[in-house]
Amino acid sequence: MSLISRTGRGAVLDIISSRYNLGYLVVIDEEHYKIHRGEHFVVQDYEEEVDAGPSNAKHWHLKVPQTKTRCHTTFSIRCGGPAVAEVFSDATVSDNGVELQSLNNDNNNTSNMPEMFLYKNAVVTDVGTRCKVYMIGTKNLNQNSSMGGMVERAREMILKNDSSYIFRVTSFFKDNPVSIAINWYEVPVYPDDYPAGGSGGPEE
Repeated sequence: MSLISRTGRGAVLDIISSRYNLGYLVVIDEEHYKIHRGEHFVVQDYEEEVDAGPSNAKHWHLKVPQTKTRCHTTFSIRCGGPAVAEVFSDATVSDNGVELQSLNNDNNNTSNMPEMFLYKNAVVTDVGTRCKVYMIGTKNLNQNSSMGGMVERAREMILKNDSSYIFRVTSFFKDNPVSIAINWYEVPVYPDDYPAGGSGGPEE
C-alpha cells in the first residue's frame, strides 16, 4: 500500500499478514527506500602513501549537480597514521580531476547512475569555506608510537546544488595510507515542497 501526495511523493508501506493474520504495518526510512529504488550510491578510493605536510595533502573533489536534485550525503575517512581531515564547500577548481566511478549502486539489480560525481587529483584554485574539520588518530613525536583511526559522518549532509566540495587529508607523517568512502542518495525537489525563498528548497 502506498500513500501518495499530489506531488507524486509519499510513503511506501508494506502490510505483512502472516498465517496468523497479525497484519503488521511496516514503514522503512527514506535511505532504506532509496536502496530498494536503486537510487543509493557509494564511491570509494584510497591512496597507499600520503606524505607529510600541507604541500602533500590529498584532495578529493565532489561535484554536486546543477539540477534540483538534493544529494543526502554521509562519508568516512580512514588513515593508517595521524592526520587532519577537512571538508570545504563552494570550492573552485580549474580541472575536475579523474572521475571515480560509483563502485556500487547499493541495489545490485539496477543500473541507475548518479547525478553527483567524485573526482581525484583535481586542480584546486580555491578550497572555499571550511565546514568540517576532524583530527584522526593520535600524534606522538615518534611515528612508530602514533596511531591512525577513522572519522565517520553518519548524519546526512544535504549538499548545495551546483557547487564543489573538497575533502582534504593532511598527514603528520610520511607514507600514511588513506581511504575515503562517500555514500549518498538523491531526492528530486518538487516546486511546492518549500515556500518561495524557504529554507532547503529552491526559489520559484
